[in-house]
Amino acid sequence: MPDHYREFGESLLDFEVRDDDVWVCSFPKTGTTWTQEMVWCIANDLDYEGARVSLDLRFPFVDVPGIFYHSKVDRIKSDLAMLTHEPLTFLEGCDSPRFIKSHLPFELLPLKLQKRQSKAKIVAVTRNPRDTCVSYFHHCKLYEGYTGDFEDFCKLFLNDAVTYAPFDRNVLSYWNRKDTDPSIIFVKYEDMKKDLPSVIKRVSAFLGKEYTDSEIGVLAEHLSFESMKRNPAVVREEILQEVGLTADDSVFREGKIGGWKKAMTAEMVKEFEAWTASRFLSTGLDWEYDP
Repeated sequence: MPDHYREFGESLLDFEVRDDDVWVCSFPKTGTTWTQEMVWCIANDLDYEGARVSLDLRFPFVDVPGIFYHSKVDRIKSDLAMLTHEPLTFLEGCDSPRFIKSHLPFELLPLKLQKRQSKAKIVAVTRNPRDTCVSYFHHCKLYEGYTGDFEDFCKLFLNDAVTYAPFDRNVLSYWNRKDTDPSIIFVKYEDMKKDLPSVIKRVSAFLGKEYTDSEIGVLAEHLSFESMKRNPAVVREEILQEVGLTADDSVFREGKIGGWKKAMTAEMVKEFEAWTASRFLSTGLDWEYDP
């Protein structure tokens, strides 16, 4: 293992977590950006003017140097460069409360979080693995240099050979703690799509906030797919430009439940059904695949 990765991993484990930190943790392409924006707005008293600042600055991605060290982010030279190369240093200089994103499983988070030596809160979000696989495929083609086809990517996903895999161990590391650790709340992408106001209320209560139905309605509109897709603070226009992409290449592609139906063959669906049953059947975690 190159020294960079070992050193970064050790630094992350030793990272000084604050009691009022709020973390959003997820497997990639499961609704992370959507959840980040929701959490930040709820925790910051619906400060939509403050939300005009880049989400990357408001909600740094803490593990990015350990994942994309040799990818397109090395080309970023703007004021956001520290976020992509030294997020821990950036976070050390941030005022509280801090908002932090990670795709790591619980067991790789800072030790103060693992040992519950902090009152920091974790909002864990997940999405059904079929739609996650489709979305991750498109993401990897754009950002991680993947050149294979979707069928091969599905095989990589099912064989735990994509970044942050295994999917089930990542997701279950939070799911299995949600009932015993009051500092963790578990949210499903599908629930956000079906009844976003209810999820907003639930997360608000978790973060110690309370809003009127009218205020929740305004936030739900702010968080709608079309609104988010047009929001320059969350589509990362500045970073996209620096790595040679456009706003059309943002993290917001379709935002639908069941997009896998158009992408997967009958054989792929069968393989995912067997895989999901073997990994999740006894856990109590399931997803409704249909809108």
